[in-house]
Amino acid sequence: VNDDRVPPGQQISFSELMIPSRVGRFYRLPQWIELYNNSDIEIVNLQGWQLEIEARDAEGEHQHVVITLDDLRVPPNETVLLVTQVQRGATDIPRDRIYLLRLPNTFDQNQVLGEGGFFLKLSDPTGSVSDTAGNLDGDKTTADEPAWALPDGTTELGARVSLMRRYYHVTGIPFEGSHAANWVPASHLPLTVMQYYGSDTDIGNPGYRGGGPLPVTLSSFRAVRTETGTVLLNWTTESEKENAGFHILRSQTRQGPFVKLTAKLIAGQGTTGQRHTYTWTDTTVQPNITYYYRLEDVSFSSARQMLATVRLRGDVSPKGKRVTQWSRLKRQNSH
Repeated sequence: VNDDRVPPGQQISFSELMIPSRVGRFYRLPQWIELYNNSDIEIVNLQGWQLEIEARDAEGEHQHVVITLDDLRVPPNETVLLVTQVQRGATDIPRDRIYLLRLPNTFDQNQVLGEGGFFLKLSDPTGSVSDTAGNLDGDKTTADEPAWALPDGTTELGARVSLMRRYYHVTGIPFEGSHAANWVPASHLPLTVMQYYGSDTDIGNPGYRGGGPLPVTLSSFRAVRTETGTVLLNWTTESEKENAGFHILRSQTRQGPFVKLTAKLIAGQGTTGQRHTYTWTDTTVQPNITYYYRLEDVSFSSARQMLATVRLRGDVSPKGKRVTQWSRLKRQNSH
């Protein structure tokens, strides 16, 4: 069994936020909070998780609410949107990844993050904190001033702008969410894909993290030690979208660093709805060493994303193998 896991408390994070806009007509548009699952293999069901929100309005009044989430599944390396109202969005955002927040009547329904400041905390059913973010302290007993000012939520032309979280490139772990420097207006970034939820003039990337949609639907990724001592990597895609190809990376630890093994891109199928199987052989392995392999996808626009990680133990027999099977994981997480 592949037991490769992201350390507790670093798996689900606040990755992008639509902050309040000071343009009057935008008060009618929904705010949203994007959550990102940085696990390579594990589907996370957020049922029973708690979202705590503190919001400070323009007059300095504070409001608090704790929301217990219902069934909401976040696939590996994917995102979901928590929205203040159901409205139109980009067609590429799956409906089952849009979750309507049920706010009390005392809360400003479309200014959930607060024009003056906000605090967010996400905890699992055991009470373990997965992530926090914002410029307030989250203490119900204080009416604190924001530690830093929110940037203007609109451009000079009147478009809404989201805030995007900075992440460590190798590990996918987010930078500290309470620091202003770790939140960047989307208008300051060279986004390869523009998405929206609320208004098609929005500047942001809700529903995806890292600048673009995942162009590959992966159904399996496996590593097999052969009788000759090499490792055969095999993966299957169910569909591909603007997929230039793949790279294979390897490390001897889960945390990395991962080193690219492929001298050139393993060509993909471009755009296709048909299943395709790929193989690549690692001839540089040594016996009795634990190896971690990562599969990286590269789109035609040069956007890169890690699709999966598989672990191969050094002491397995020549015919042994370690398999990451998405259909099995889905069945396990459905119980």
